[in-house]
Amino acid sequence: MQKIHLTDDVVRSLPFTALGGRRVHIADATVENMRLVVGGDRKAFYFVPDKPGISGILRIGKYPETTTETAREVASRLKGAVTRSSVIAKPPEQLERSAASWTFAAVLEDYIEQIHLRRHNRSAAQDIRFLRRYFLDPSANPFALKPIGLVTATDVFDLVMSTRDRPALARKRLSKIKTLFNWVMLHHRQAEFGLAANPVSDLTPRMLDLRARWRDRHFSELEMWAYLAAADRLEKASQRVFCQILVLTGQPAGDLALMQWSELNLEEGVWIRPRGAAGSTPLSNATVSLLRNLRCSAAASEDPAVFGSDFTSPGKLTRLRCVVDRRMSDHMQGTGLERPREPWRWTDVRRSVLNMLVEADVSYEIARCAIGFAPDRYTAMTAFRSTRDPLQRLARALDDMRRSVERSVTAAPAADG
Repeated sequence: MQKIHLTDDVVRSLPFTALGGRRVHIADATVENMRLVVGGDRKAFYFVPDKPGISGILRIGKYPETTTETAREVASRLKGAVTRSSVIAKPPEQLERSAASWTFAAVLEDYIEQIHLRRHNRSAAQDIRFLRRYFLDPSANPFALKPIGLVTATDVFDLVMSTRDRPALARKRLSKIKTLFNWVMLHHRQAEFGLAANPVSDLTPRMLDLRARWRDRHFSELEMWAYLAAADRLEKASQRVFCQILVLTGQPAGDLALMQWSELNLEEGVWIRPRGAAGSTPLSNATVSLLRNLRCSAAASEDPAVFGSDFTSPGKLTRLRCVVDRRMSDHMQGTGLERPREPWRWTDVRRSVLNMLVEADVSYEIARCAIGFAPDRYTAMTAFRSTRDPLQRLARALDDMRRSVERSVTAAPAADG
């Protein structure tokens, strides 16, 4: 192992190792217990105790967030604690638990870094987005900042069951967290992260009864009218356009939120979907017009995302749906209409668009292709021309529906009078 006097300039000049290669360990010549570990795309400082019976390796911090001087000060304090026997007095089991100063979020970041090294890797980018969205943020995961060695089966159970009304999401969350703990439980990682046992080994979808349930919720004409009216009254232009395009395309809300300007050809009216998505998607003239106006209003911004890079942050779409739902209720109550009691989700909007296409005399197979339900990429490519016309008809049907409902709603009070 190399031993050099570490400084910020020295650490900055050290080259990263090859992706998937062996990590390089460098000892500090000033504080002998401090180590710098250089990985594929990360440099981090560690403290390595040198007393008998102490096996816990403590992570000090990642460079450049933690400077060399700061890491040296922390390492000196830890060395002083070892010298004063404040650490030696602890049994090895407790020392391993203290090594679990690795929080769940920190371990997950380590796991995310190696996802691209998997042999079967088509869903790597999708898996990383899912993990960051549902596990890294403390607002989405209550034990994100908890030491991973202290995460219990009850913590995981409560997290999974919090989305019990969405069985597919609950099953996926359970699957991903079980995979993470299996990765941590490999012997060389288990000691490093301070994990005594796998807390989720006994949790299974069957035991939690995470079966998919049939759902057929879709908007009535009045609800669709209220949804469009609520979307028109949103404060931010990006939110207004997002909600409007959602009913003009019928695409999944999560996919639409990730739309990039580089993927759009507005001259041809095409959304060129990224790798892994179901081909390219035609856009109606109404959708192209909304996107052109949004691009003009956001001309000063250099954000590559159409609706903003923060649009996919954890809970963002959920909060937007809640805002739209409240405005829909206010709008319907203001016109004397009764709101259905069953709550709606973004997938219900998509289902409503599918119903509108079928009611507009579009075949069910073409309607599914139009909203991105193509079974494979070849089918999506061959159905491209046949799906543009249904989307044009959908835009006209939405306009006709709005005018028809507005006439009936305004005529109702006059009839009552």
